[in-house]
Amino acid sequence: MSISHPFDMELGVSYYPDYVSDFLAAEIPPFTSSESQTSKKIFRAPEIQQKDIHSRIRADLDAMKELGLTIIRMGEFSWSSVEPEPGKYLPELFLFTLDEALRRSIKVIFCTPTATPPRWLIQKHPEILPVDREGRIIGSGSRRQYNLASAVYREHAMRIAQYYGRTFGKHDAVVGFQIDNEFGCHGSAFQFNSEIRLEFQAWLRKRYHSIEDLNQLWFNSFWSARFKDFDEINLPDHTYTDNNPHLELEYRRFISQLTADFQRMQILEIQKSCGKWCTHNFMSLFTDLDHWKLSQELDYAGFDHYQMKSFPDAADSLWQFYLMRCLRPERSFLLLEQQPLQVNWQSINRRLPYPWLFLWTMQAFFQGAGAVLYFSWQRFRGGAERMHDGIISHEGLDFDNWQRKVIRSINSIKSDLKARYLALGSGADANIHGNAAGNAAGNAAGNAEVNAAGYDDENGLSADSSEKAS
Repeated sequence: MSISHPFDMELGVSYYPDYVSDFLAAEIPPFTSSESQTSKKIFRAPEIQQKDIHSRIRADLDAMKELGLTIIRMGEFSWSSVEPEPGKYLPELFLFTLDEALRRSIKVIFCTPTATPPRWLIQKHPEILPVDREGRIIGSGSRRQYNLASAVYREHAMRIAQYYGRTFGKHDAVVGFQIDNEFGCHGSAFQFNSEIRLEFQAWLRKRYHSIEDLNQLWFNSFWSARFKDFDEINLPDHTYTDNNPHLELEYRRFISQLTADFQRMQILEIQKSCGKWCTHNFMSLFTDLDHWKLSQELDYAGFDHYQMKSFPDAADSLWQFYLMRCLRPERSFLLLEQQPLQVNWQSINRRLPYPWLFLWTMQAFFQGAGAVLYFSWQRFRGGAERMHDGIISHEGLDFDNWQRKVIRSINSIKSDLKARYLALGSGADANIHGNAAGNAAGNAAGNAEVNAAGYDDENGLSADSSEKAS
């Protein structure tokens, strides 16, 4: 295991090679065609050639390299692109992107795609869809639409994780894997399928000596709530007033364990197939799941930083970085999604001042982040997050927007701070972010340990997982 230098934090972005064709099509106005004067006009998309897709990917990676970005994250929503039909795999586009990234010395965090099961799988097995507290089946038009306890879905999730590990994980550009994406997001942690109830009852049987012990420890005499058997215990579903708080708490503990089991299943497949390190992008102010439990088996704790207040609060952001650093305090954390200013999902999506992007990045840097990746590379031209900011604006690669200017300034200042730090003769002490750096950053500074498995002085985040810290 090696120690990173405190000024070697990597900057990167989320990148979507599988969206490039849609990006190109969106840049050309749609046209209509009709076979006769009386027939209705039909919208048609422009034909996008493979060479055009490859050319754009190369241009994107060249622009990242010029900007000083050294790491990208991709693949978290790619299942339907890589496996468009059962057993039919099309990995070529991602393998091409990995080849091009390697040529530019850009590292890749690949993701398992289990947050978005493909439509063909849902049509074949609709029972994998989750059920919410009100008994409604969650549809397939968004994301996180899977039942954690479904044996069918677990089998497919394990299979696709194994395929991604073997196909993409062995590529030299890939340094590690992100497992799934944002566990529990959008209220998806709490599920009420029959399989969940049966799993919960079995979990309670192992946890309590007898049903009578459970009754007494849960104070079930209150409101005539005593059980005769574990089979009688329901999930804390919709009731007129409060459920038993013991039931609610145990259910939350169970859901965290169930999620950890689902994550572990994929970690094992990645370890067996390619041996790369694993992380996950937690949400810092999210309380539906126990992040400490989930992070125990990860090589790196990762998280997404989005400012949830109506206007940014520097102290609140700093506290989030402190909090996430505590998940694995013996090593650096990964900021896997940093909002590049404007988002699309708040009640009012403000255009925030550009210095906030600089401040958030430097706060993460001085709290021990091994990498900060902005979400995402290019502002989308369609889909649910069309109005979410990107490093590249809707104007495209030729427009030098303020996000790119801020990133250049971050790299410049980081290089200058590193030179000054080394000039002080403190470069040998790389376990902490030293006083010189701390004083330069003011309240954004901290004394975070940044020693990390798979992290080396010259190359930063690496694929070497042979000496992982316990």
